[in-house]
Amino acid sequence: MKGVFVVNRYYSDEGTEYVRSRLTHELARLGHTLEVAPCPAAVIGENCEAERWSGYDYVIFWDKDVAAARALESGGLRLFNRARAIETCDDKVKTYLALLGSGASVPKTIVAPLVYDVNSGEDREFICGVAQSLGYPVVVKAATGSQGRQVWLAACEAELAEISARLAHTPHLYQRYTADERGADIRVMVVGGRAVACCKRRSTTDFRSNVNLGGSAERFSPSASLVSEAERIAGLLGLDYGSVDFLTASGTFVEANSNAYMRAVESLGFDVAGAYARHIVAVTEGKHGSGN
Repeated sequence: MKGVFVVNRYYSDEGTEYVRSRLTHELARLGHTLEVAPCPAAVIGENCEAERWSGYDYVIFWDKDVAAARALESGGLRLFNRARAIETCDDKVKTYLALLGSGASVPKTIVAPLVYDVNSGEDREFICGVAQSLGYPVVVKAATGSQGRQVWLAACEAELAEISARLAHTPHLYQRYTADERGADIRVMVVGGRAVACCKRRSTTDFRSNVNLGGSAERFSPSASLVSEAERIAGLLGLDYGSVDFLTASGTFVEANSNAYMRAVESLGFDVAGAYARHIVAVTEGKHGSGN
């Protein structure tokens, strides 16, 4: 069988190339070939698009272009991950809403109200309400973003007001700062509904634990309940593959990623790419009972 690894037309990096290389190797061992192609324009219902992708049995969609993902799905292609899962995980507000009422432990969250572009969005009453509800420091996150670049920590009203003004016309949210350890989180990699790896990410210079921001990763032995919760959340979000991140070992959820890099966790001895390749083969060849 033949798959295609779809990447963003305008962006790639070492993490993406590592994932592509590893999956190409692991799928080849299982008798599959994997080609790479830039993300297509979202053309739906056009024969030229259908013909272009007709030679592939599945798509590993390593992008966040939901419109393009849906266009490919409309042509009958099986995507890993599906468009719905990518859309939900890429938007932190949608992730939060998807988990409401699920029993997941999520820090207290306030979603910023919509500000039309004809307004400044300056609202001291709202800012004071956020601070009173959440307490300082306050975590502020743009709804979309990756690698920790769109996350800030406000230690006082002046910082909170400045960040809020900057994000006034950008969907964002505010969360109570909750963590076992400053600058650390626990990442569980889930493939096909099963946890296949776990690490603690830690930074000594930043409240964000992202490896690309200077953090490091170390092996971590999670409790059975944390593993179960990671698998349950991945299922609720519809992930074939991704990471589920926690702020505490007891299971305080922080975010999920549909395009989670794997180089750091594989450097700890975990075979994440192999598990993902086996899942793809099991699904595309109809062997749903196959293990990861």
